[in-house]
Amino acid sequence: MDIANEISAKVMGDILARGMSLSKVDLSETVNSEAVRALGEIKKALSEEKNQGKKLERVEKIINEYKKEDLT
Repeated sequence: MDIANEISAKVMGDILARGMSLSKVDLSETVNSEAVRALGEIKKALSEEKNQGKKLERVEKIINEYKKEDLT
């Protein structure tokens, strides 16, 4: 699953877990803000880190942080 789909799934799961109906919720703002924040963090990590292995570690850490937020 790519990052955008993963973040979208997380946001939709959060909304459904809170008992909200998708028909009454504007997901575009929520998904966009989550995606923009995550992708911004990833872009920063990729531009700052020179070592390819460290880049992958930082990106993996960012993605795992968003996955953890889904569980709380």
